[in-house]
Amino acid sequence: MATLNQILDYIPKHSFAVINEPSFGKHPAQGHHLEHLLARCFGLRELTVMQATDQMLVHCSASRRLTKLHVLNGMALSDVGMLKLSAAAGSMITLHLSHLSLSVSGGILVKVLQKWRRLKELKLSDCASVNDDVLLAATSCLTNLHQLDLSDNNNRVTSKSIVPLIRGSNERLMSVSLANLTTGVRGVLRAIASAAPQLTHLDLSGCGESITDDEMLLSEPSSDQEEKQEETERAEASSSLSSDDDAKSFVRRCKMLEELSLKGSSNLTNSSLLRLFSSQAVALPASSVSLSRSLLMSRPRVPVSSFAPLDYRSIDLSGCVHVDDATIQTIALNAPKLKTLRLANCCNVTDAGILTLSKQCTALTTLDLTATGIKKPTYFGGFVMLTKLSVSRCAIENSSLVDGLRGSTNLEKLDVSATNVDDESLNNVASNCLSLRSLNISECGQLVAPIMSLVNLTKLNASNNARWGDEALLFLESRCPFLQVVNLANTAIVAPQLQLRHLRSLNVSGTVIADDVIVTMLPQSAGLMSLDISRCCNLTDATIAAIVSRASANTLCRISVAHCSQFTVAALAQLFVCPPQSQTDNTTSNDGQPAPPPTTKQFLALDLSYCALDGDSLCHYIQQQSPLLPLPEQQQQQQNTQQEGSTTGRSNLRALQTLTLDNTNITVEALRALLQLSQPASLPPQHQPSEPDNNDTKRSTFLQVSARGCPNLIAAEENA
Repeated sequence: MATLNQILDYIPKHSFAVINEPSFGKHPAQGHHLEHLLARCFGLRELTVMQATDQMLVHCSASRRLTKLHVLNGMALSDVGMLKLSAAAGSMITLHLSHLSLSVSGGILVKVLQKWRRLKELKLSDCASVNDDVLLAATSCLTNLHQLDLSDNNNRVTSKSIVPLIRGSNERLMSVSLANLTTGVRGVLRAIASAAPQLTHLDLSGCGESITDDEMLLSEPSSDQEEKQEETERAEASSSLSSDDDAKSFVRRCKMLEELSLKGSSNLTNSSLLRLFSSQAVALPASSVSLSRSLLMSRPRVPVSSFAPLDYRSIDLSGCVHVDDATIQTIALNAPKLKTLRLANCCNVTDAGILTLSKQCTALTTLDLTATGIKKPTYFGGFVMLTKLSVSRCAIENSSLVDGLRGSTNLEKLDVSATNVDDESLNNVASNCLSLRSLNISECGQLVAPIMSLVNLTKLNASNNARWGDEALLFLESRCPFLQVVNLANTAIVAPQLQLRHLRSLNVSGTVIADDVIVTMLPQSAGLMSLDISRCCNLTDATIAAIVSRASANTLCRISVAHCSQFTVAALAQLFVCPPQSQTDNTTSNDGQPAPPPTTKQFLALDLSYCALDGDSLCHYIQQQSPLLPLPEQQQQQQNTQQEGSTTGRSNLRALQTLTLDNTNITVEALRALLQLSQPASLPPQHQPSEPDNNDTKRSTFLQVSARGCPNLIAAEENA
């Protein structure tokens, strides 16, 4: 990555038309490389980015052909970048913006949407400035929408603005996602039934309190009830499926519906849902229905004949406590093409129901049986296409599990956490499932030292195993050579030999490991990005020195040292400011060789909760090492005398996104110093944009600081 900018200089400016790299932004250096790349892509047509900045949008504005923009996290965007982009890109067709902050105002969003009249796909998910007024102001311009996603906007978006959007789409809408909509569900369904009968995808997940079944409407209405029902129907903001007429009208008109999600609708009961499904049995060819945590199949049980055969592809009944074997048998007989079934926390589901499923739904690829009543899963062999399986928190027999997974060559993800699986059973399962890439064996009290050989395994979770010690890791490197994510939290390891060259994330929190484990491991893990050593009370300042040393990976950007009581303020401060070169020239390691000097890191997330972080000492150390903060004249003279010829320290917080300082003695002055250290440095002259930017001082990422329970900050707030 160090020479990527130089390589990009040789690429013609019109060579790239599509940049689809959501991983950009996960490492600090990648954001600058992406900006450098965008400055050379005059013919760019499609861009997908994880952490977008105003500077990226400014570079994108140079491309007059940009038609598709996907921003997965827009917390760092402001009005400046959006206006610059809208002024240049006039033919936008797809706009996906998620997690916008108040820095992008509602008025700017209205101007942007009013200019891009050709928009076909619009996603404004979890955007702080999106509300009914913004959407109503842009409704007249959004007449070509095919996909609309307004999920997770809390109470800011209601049916007051959604209904006009749907009615103004001129029957072009094919997909609508309104997850966690709190009010006006009935009005939305009416609008869809009348103005969008061609709809194929509808997502109302998380609208649990808004979708209810009124007992009055479950019986035949009397004259008084009819009057009340008419009054309720006139209120489009009503939050419930008020009558069967609404449901039947919606089902009869939307005959092209393929996916219906009502996940989290906990207020729905058997009485209302059976009427909905019985009326849609012929008219609604749904291929995906999600009813998580809904009381979908409460007693009395529904006979199999009441369900007409439907082409279901995905069913989610997680948390539906009344789902039993009769329900599973019904699904098995009516959904032979089913690929995904989630039954987590359905305690009434037993082996009989899953056995029928294995005989009928042989195309199943994902099966979640977490906390169900299965005990002897010898039938798993019937799922020949199964790739993901979870039997977590199930009282299964080890021999049955081994027999059931015999020959499961396609299985890639297995979760047996909180079960009675032992070493022998796990070894046999591993020998049968050679394609496993992810394995969760946390909270398995019978495991001691399994010798499993999984050459394709990349993710291992063995946390909370009190008997899991160093012996279990002896052959891990040779038998699982491509491990990237390892979780050993709260295990019995003391001095493990962790020599994993492909390691990306390591969690050893709550263990009794010593400094030499971290000091030895870091130089061998060149790609390590995340390290969690919280609650490791035996670690000392030597661990921090190893983290900031040149020998450790420059990719290390997420660190948690919470509850580590032996770290001193001077050591913790090295996470914020790299010490000057002269202070480390004469240091030596334990073997008498010169210790590698610290190098500037670029951390994305730091967690120092419950650490002995004294605010005054930290502030004093930062002032001594950093050229950014002013010093009194006398101290400045002393520093110049003592450190003549030496260089000043450099900040490690240029790209910081999350800083957690809960329950520490941080002061207002120290916190202000840290925030100043997090300001991004200017780019080299050869990487500066050709046009001056009036927003040069703005952070390239959004910084989130948590300092709950800090007595000095609480006292300062009370005094203020």
